[in-house]
Amino acid sequence: MNLSKIFNSRLSWILSLILLVLVLFQVLWSLNRGMIFSDEAYFVLRTIPGIEKIGTTYWNILYSPFILDNYVHTKYLLIFFAGSSAYLMGNTTALYLNFSLSPRLLGIWCVISQFALYSPSGITPNHTSINLLIFNGLITCLSLFLFYKKNIFLFIVGFFFACLTFVMITNNIFIVPLLLFLFLNNKEQFWKQFIWICLGGMTLFLFYFIFLQSPQEFISGILKAMEALNYDKDHGSSGLIIWHKKILRGILIPLIIITIASTKLSRPSWVKYTLFSASLLFLSYTIYNGIIHKYTLFPILSFYFLAGLIIAYTVKNKITIKTYYAILLLVLPYFASFGTDVNLFIKAVFYFPFILVGSIYLGLQLNSKKGKLLTLGFIATVIIATLSFFSYPYRPAWEGGYKMIEQNHPFEFKDATIYFDNERIENLREAYPYLKGEENVLVSTPDLWGYVLITGAKPPYYQFKFNDFTLNYIEDNDISKESLLLLEDKERPFKKEMMEKLTGNKFILRKVELSEFTIYRLEDSNN
Repeated sequence: MNLSKIFNSRLSWILSLILLVLVLFQVLWSLNRGMIFSDEAYFVLRTIPGIEKIGTTYWNILYSPFILDNYVHTKYLLIFFAGSSAYLMGNTTALYLNFSLSPRLLGIWCVISQFALYSPSGITPNHTSINLLIFNGLITCLSLFLFYKKNIFLFIVGFFFACLTFVMITNNIFIVPLLLFLFLNNKEQFWKQFIWICLGGMTLFLFYFIFLQSPQEFISGILKAMEALNYDKDHGSSGLIIWHKKILRGILIPLIIITIASTKLSRPSWVKYTLFSASLLFLSYTIYNGIIHKYTLFPILSFYFLAGLIIAYTVKNKITIKTYYAILLLVLPYFASFGTDVNLFIKAVFYFPFILVGSIYLGLQLNSKKGKLLTLGFIATVIIATLSFFSYPYRPAWEGGYKMIEQNHPFEFKDATIYFDNERIENLREAYPYLKGEENVLVSTPDLWGYVLITGAKPPYYQFKFNDFTLNYIEDNDISKESLLLLEDKERPFKKEMMEKLTGNKFILRKVELSEFTIYRLEDSNN
C-alpha cells in the first residue's frame, strides 16, 4: 500500500476540491447567521472608538486597516486572509520538506482543516484569528528561507514575530523553539540569521510606535492590564497553572503511558494491553469531565494517532533536520495558545493545519505497516471531523446556545444584516430603548455583551467581567454612579456583594423589569 500514490491520485484531488468548495460555502453562508453574544460581541466592542481598551492585546490596532464599516464584509476579508495564508503555509512547507505529496494538494488540505475543525461561529475578528494569520505568515516565510536560503525571508519572519507582542504577548515564548531549530539547522550562520530576524522585528516596532500607538500608551495599557489580572483568577500565573493541569490530565499522562507501551518495557504482552487500556481510560475520564470541548473531540483523538506516529518514527528512522522542523510545527499550537485561559484542546484547533502538515510528513516517511495504519487513522479522524462540520448549522453553536439554521430574522448592525432567532429578536427590541446611546453599561454576565454592542451602548471601559477592578476604575476615573446602567440577566444576576459595594450607603437601586432582563439605575438616597 503506497500512501503517496493514494494521496496524489485523481480521486483524491477530486474529493479534496469538492470538500473545499462545500466547506467554504458553509463558512461563508454562516457568517451572518447569529452571533456569539459573549466572546464575539466582546471582541467587536474592542474595535468601537470611545472605549478605553485595557488588556495585553492590541490586535484591533494592527488589524484596523482591514476593519470595514460593514461587519460581515470584515468577516469575509478575514476568511480570505485565513484561507489564503493556510494554503501558502501548506504549499511552501511542502516545498522545503520535499513531500511525496503535491504541495498544492497539501495547501488545499490546510485550507479545509483551517475551517472545518471548528464551529463557523468561531470565525470572528479577534486576537486568535489575527494570531493564526501571523503564524501562517511566519511559517510560510521560514519555509521559504529554508528552501531558497534567502535572508530576506528571515527579515519577514522577524516582522511577523514582532506582531505577536501586540496581539498575544505571551506567544513570544515561541522564540525559544524557533531559535533552537535555526541553531540546529546551521550553527555557523546562526548569529547572522538571528540578526536578520531582529532587524525585521525592529522594523515592525518602529512602524507600530511611530504610526499606530505611542510607547507610553502601550506601556500604560500593559500596566493597567496587569493590575486587572490581579482580580481575575482565570488569567495570570494561577490561570497558567490551571491551564497546564488540564493539558497534563488530558493528554500528557496518556501519551506517557502510550510511549511506555510502545517500548520493550511493556513486555510481556499483557502489560502492553494493560497500559493501552489505562490510556483509553484517561481519555474517557477527560471527555467525561468536560475538559475536551464537544467540537474538538476528533482533533484530540488525532493527537493519539499523532503520538503513535512520533514514537514509531523516532524508533525506526534516523532523525534529520526536517524531522525537527516537523516537530516544530507539531508543538506550535502549544506556544500559539500559551497565556490564554481557553483550554489548549479548544485553542489548538485554530492551528490544526500545522499539526496536519507535521503529522503527514512523519507518516509518509514510515514504511512499516504500523506507520501506514497510524497515518491512515490520523487522516480518517480528520475526515470524520470535517464531515461533522456540516452538522454545525443544525446544533447549538459552540458558545451561544443557538442553531444557525434557526437564525432567520434580519437585524441591521454596522451596515450589515445579521439574522437572529425569535427569542433574540424580541429581547433586542425590548432592550433597545433602554440601552441605545448609554455610555456606562455594566452587565451581570458576559453573555449580555451582544445586547450592548448591537444597541450601540458602551461599557465604562473595555472589560469582560464585573469585578472589584471595575469598582476601582469607576472611583479612580470619577465616573458618576448615576450615569451607570446595570443590565442583569434574571438567570445569572449580579453578585449580591458586588451590588452592595457599588451602592454603599449613599445610593439606592431603581429597576425596570423586562421579560428576560432587569435594568437598574443608581439614585442618590438623599434626593
